[in-house]
Amino acid sequence: MNRSKLVAALLTLTLGVGAGVLDMDYFLFAPTLVQVADVKNTAQPNQQSDFKWTYDPTNKTATLTGLSIWAGQSGDSANVVIPDTVSDNGTTYKVTEIGQNAFAFQNNMTSVTLPKYLTTIDQSAFPYLDKLVNVDFSQATGLKTIGDQAFVALKQETPITLPDSVTSIASLAFAYAATNQVTLGRDTQEVGFKAFAAMPNLNKVILNASLPAIGAQAFVYDSNLTDVNFTEATSLKTISEGAFIYTGLKASLTLPSSLETIGTQAFAGNQLTKINFDENLKMIGISAFAYNQLVDTITIPKGVTSIGGQAFIGNRISGIDVLGTPTIGTDAFSENKITKIANSTGKLASHGAVNQIATATAENATLSIGDLFNIDTNDKKNLDLDLSNLSNNVTYDQDTGKFKIPRNTKQFSFSWALTAANDTVYSGNYTVDYQAPTIPPSKGTATLTDGSKTYDGKKVSQSHYAPTLTLRNTKGVTVATIMLNSDQYVIDHDGSAVGTYQISLSPNEIKRLQDQYPNDDFGLTSVKATFRINAASTPGGNGGGSNVTPSNPSTPSEPSPSDRSSSSTLVDQPDNIAQMGTVVYAVKKIGLYNAKNFSKANRQTWYVQKPRIYRPMFVVTGYTRDAKGHLRYQVRDVNHLTKNRHETGYITADWQSVRPVYYAKRHSTMTVISPQGVNGYKWANLTGKIKKYRQGTTLKVKKVVTHNLTTRFVLTNGQYITGNRKLVEMGHRTFPVKVQAKGTINRYANFGLTKRNQHYAKKVHKVFKVYGFDYSQGNSVIRHGTLRYRVTGGYITGNVKYIKIIK
Repeated sequence: MNRSKLVAALLTLTLGVGAGVLDMDYFLFAPTLVQVADVKNTAQPNQQSDFKWTYDPTNKTATLTGLSIWAGQSGDSANVVIPDTVSDNGTTYKVTEIGQNAFAFQNNMTSVTLPKYLTTIDQSAFPYLDKLVNVDFSQATGLKTIGDQAFVALKQETPITLPDSVTSIASLAFAYAATNQVTLGRDTQEVGFKAFAAMPNLNKVILNASLPAIGAQAFVYDSNLTDVNFTEATSLKTISEGAFIYTGLKASLTLPSSLETIGTQAFAGNQLTKINFDENLKMIGISAFAYNQLVDTITIPKGVTSIGGQAFIGNRISGIDVLGTPTIGTDAFSENKITKIANSTGKLASHGAVNQIATATAENATLSIGDLFNIDTNDKKNLDLDLSNLSNNVTYDQDTGKFKIPRNTKQFSFSWALTAANDTVYSGNYTVDYQAPTIPPSKGTATLTDGSKTYDGKKVSQSHYAPTLTLRNTKGVTVATIMLNSDQYVIDHDGSAVGTYQISLSPNEIKRLQDQYPNDDFGLTSVKATFRINAASTPGGNGGGSNVTPSNPSTPSEPSPSDRSSSSTLVDQPDNIAQMGTVVYAVKKIGLYNAKNFSKANRQTWYVQKPRIYRPMFVVTGYTRDAKGHLRYQVRDVNHLTKNRHETGYITADWQSVRPVYYAKRHSTMTVISPQGVNGYKWANLTGKIKKYRQGTTLKVKKVVTHNLTTRFVLTNGQYITGNRKLVEMGHRTFPVKVQAKGTINRYANFGLTKRNQHYAKKVHKVFKVYGFDYSQGNSVIRHGTLRYRVTGGYITGNVKYIKIIK
């Protein structure tokens, strides 16, 4: 190979390394290799003339700048031994330095022995040597500095023990090397940027007792590195950014007592299951332990002053015990399994620990919130958790913290959230496997009204007989009153002859009621009624009519919600009646009443008309009609942050005033309207968070699916989002991008506009970029609320008297 070609190849190699290796996304180019022909290895000792030299007459030292031979070719040995001293014009010089690129392209060299007076190995001294499998450091007892990329892509697989004298290992010094073990020298003070990066065979690193810091990304991508003796690094104070990201570290890790700072992503992307911190630790950086496999409780020492955003995101942590008062970044503990937070003197930041996925097995006869959580943070306790989306008819009393679980329930789930200073700081989804002890059902009673008619030649089944079934609990309190249709009862020996016929519940109806009331035994299999066909009256009576008359005439109550599909009294209702158990919200001002006949006297409260994102919601628990036949919903208030939460009563079922919260049909485009945005999930039960979509984002929808009594939209990217109308709106909705003050205007730190943080004079006509909108009085049922815009630095009014939309 001629010299011009070598220079060109070297330039290519240098540009390739310099331009791409050291980026912040932990990306490393594959080594660029220059191949030369294989030759027979003669293993002959080298002469001074085999090398190129420069001399320092003052210090009597020599620098090896290159080779005059091609090692391993043309009869020259592949095993290079660098002399300790060389002579020039009768003067002896100690060989103290190997210069930059000195051995570049010596691809047939298999080993090198370093001289005993060597102090410095310069940048790229032995770069990308395809067959260099042995570097002998044993004689170089005065070596202090190993330069950038000095041994990059070294092929030596056996352990490397650096001399005790080495103080500095520069950037990429051993990157891509094939060795399986590295032992630092006693005096090593610096491990540089990516010094040991992307070493596929490296499984053990032995640190020294004097090392103060490990450089950024020093061991990045060492996928088989499982053994690092941190506890013996007794002077180590700093583990820098990305130092051990994407290595093979697993199981338990105990860090040295001297450690003060753990940098950004220092241990991210490993398989650590347990981490032990010492009390001298002061800072845990952003994403420091992100996406490991940490379990159980993490204890944060009292001396820690800062925990970066996403520091522990994506693990399996079940609890955190924070002994001090550190600042805690957004998502610091998100996406774990945390149900215990001991942080009595500290505060979680907004979204500090959201999207938890928790599971538990409960065997208590009664279950309370304290059986599932142990929360003490942000001046909040267990009872401050807001629970929603309870499945399998399980209910929760916010005031007592107790769950009501139907009999035979094996599993249920719910979502929770903890709010502090109007921000969600802790949230997640819980699945409970419930193994409650067997409790005998409560004994109740069931009665069925009799019926009769005058003989008309028609069978009982043709008589439009609709008996009323009344269920009462053990205290005699009516649980349900149900008007049955012909599919719900059985006629013994159905006929048209004059006489008495026995009526009983159908097997399907018995099973349905037993499933609906698993904790009650009404004796449904033995409940009976009679239907009598009387002889026709004589002429002059009522004309021989065939009127069906109940034996005990009364005005039956409207069927309970679970009977809606089978009860004859609801057959004529429109399709827009909300299904029992679903959630509705008020689109106009409505009242909540304690009786089905609405009046001022029995009105419990008004709910004013609210902006869409704050419309009051109710779970439909039953149906009835007032004296004039108007349909009413029996409901429970599920507005978690209002003073009326958990109140029960009656509201109108008028479609113009009350509508379902969840969309029922697919719309090709949806816009996010919630100020908090919505999340895209992997599963229809809204677990496995993938992405957060901010307010104003337009989403393309592929289909709509049902989940329990709610709906989800399936996006074209396969993610699931909620079908809640308070959070998303069909179509493409545009929002203001810029607004301008018409005159004097104030900016505030909160959307209640009570904490002013900036004043703008009239002459400024301040222009604001709008990042979203919200309303004041969001949780009030008596005030509509006022539009606010979120802008840089806070909130401003949305009142068109003071601002105008310019874009």
